[in-house]
Amino acid sequence: MEREMIKNSLDQLNPTEEQSKMMWERLQKAMAEKNEQEANNASTDNVVAFEKTETIRNEAIDTTNEKVTENTEEVQKETVVEIEQEASKVVSINSRRKNKLLKRAMAVAAAIALIIVGTVGANVATDGAVYAAIMKWLKFDQGRQDVVGNMVDSQDRFNTVWAPDIYYLDDEVMVFGGLRGTIVYDLTNNQVSATIDTQKIDCVYFDSEVKQTHILKDGDCIVVFNSENGEPVGEYYIYDLTMCNGQELEVSEMGTDEVRLSQYYEQWKALQNQYVDTFETFREYKEVASLFSIDYDDKYSFNSFSWEDADKTSYYSFLAIEDNQYVLYHFDIEKEEFTSVTLDMSQAIVFEENSTEASLGEVSEDGAIVLKQFVYYGDNEAIEAIYKYMEEDYLQYSEEDKVWIPGYVIHKEVEKDGEYLVFGNFWSYGYQLTGTILESQSGTELPACFHLKKTENGYEVVSVDTAGDGSYVEDIQAFTAEYPGLYDLFMEYDEEKRMNAQKEYVQMYVKGHNLDIEYYKEYGWDPVKIFD
Repeated sequence: MEREMIKNSLDQLNPTEEQSKMMWERLQKAMAEKNEQEANNASTDNVVAFEKTETIRNEAIDTTNEKVTENTEEVQKETVVEIEQEASKVVSINSRRKNKLLKRAMAVAAAIALIIVGTVGANVATDGAVYAAIMKWLKFDQGRQDVVGNMVDSQDRFNTVWAPDIYYLDDEVMVFGGLRGTIVYDLTNNQVSATIDTQKIDCVYFDSEVKQTHILKDGDCIVVFNSENGEPVGEYYIYDLTMCNGQELEVSEMGTDEVRLSQYYEQWKALQNQYVDTFETFREYKEVASLFSIDYDDKYSFNSFSWEDADKTSYYSFLAIEDNQYVLYHFDIEKEEFTSVTLDMSQAIVFEENSTEASLGEVSEDGAIVLKQFVYYGDNEAIEAIYKYMEEDYLQYSEEDKVWIPGYVIHKEVEKDGEYLVFGNFWSYGYQLTGTILESQSGTELPACFHLKKTENGYEVVSVDTAGDGSYVEDIQAFTAEYPGLYDLFMEYDEEKRMNAQKEYVQMYVKGHNLDIEYYKEYGWDPVKIFD
């Protein structure tokens, strides 16, 4: 029922066929097919609320259409404000209703006209502000995966070497997490109590080289901050644990007071004395021996957290990932006995509105994001032809939740005997998405000379000279022999050139597809801002 209502609303706005199709497809994905029956069975109260929302929607359509025709920057800014104001009315109505699908349908109904208007009119002049306001209204966060879902989905990733370390633990609560964010877990009821999206505050320095992100429990609060080269820097962010309700916590306080920041850092350093090396401590215990086997199927926290319960019993505790589930192990130090509990991550409240597909790609049946594939948007037709030539190999090794992005370091381009030659180190990287961070999980280097010919549509690869495993040096010498100094460019590895090329192509991927991705990261290195 609500799907037809939305589609009819689209048709009444008279967009072009292409615009209508694009927007309807986007909204269609947002509507969960399985919930249609729920909407049909909504209560009388919900129907009344829906009719009230229809009135809001109609008024919003009329107001917005009038303002777009005036086509002034000031009016367009006012339109953005009005979108948010109308959104707050709908949210106010929604908050009193229990049916989550109807809640979503009301917001979509009220926004549908504005999405079309924002796409074809005001959105351009306000640098995407209308679209951003709409997405915020609908709680579409352009691909931000919820913390729990992303951590569950990423358990079997190649670069997930360890299970998360525990930041804090007592009888009632455990705090743990990593690159995607932090989870506050209610041990009494065995369920997620709250999550903290540390990527929203640019605290993303986990398993990093220069910068580090620190998570500290301080009374009834969680404090998050960064350090650089062993010194606390930037802002601290405080989250109130008394506000835990199964959802994402918002920052309750933030600041840059250097004294407080230093105190938090000293508290964090003191806390490090409560950790012991998990492998060194437990590798001889048969109860957990399988965790330390060489097949790497199971993962464990690098460090174990020491603590005392209410009865003054001392424990070492660590997390493990076994059969794609999180398991919390407690080791009674006095009795030298293990107990364990399997965490229930399914109870986290993740609203349907928090769509992970918006602007990133399709969503597979199991809920994983199928990332959009790289497209070369540059103006070098020869490089474009090389990428198309290589693309089949990239896709051959690419899983549905991974994207291969090149990072070509070009040393020389020259015309010779009717051919166009391109010499370079043709790097490529396989990435998976963690929130708004592309994590590099694998990579390849191909020193080569591509032979291309000119065509009506650009260039076409004719042949390739590459460096083989057994004759790497000799092969490069052979295909660079006619060009003095070129061999040295191949052999004198330039890390800065490699990193610059990597960033350039990641920027091309994100900008070309208009994605909400902020960083890329190689294992063990600091995340890199895609756009400074």
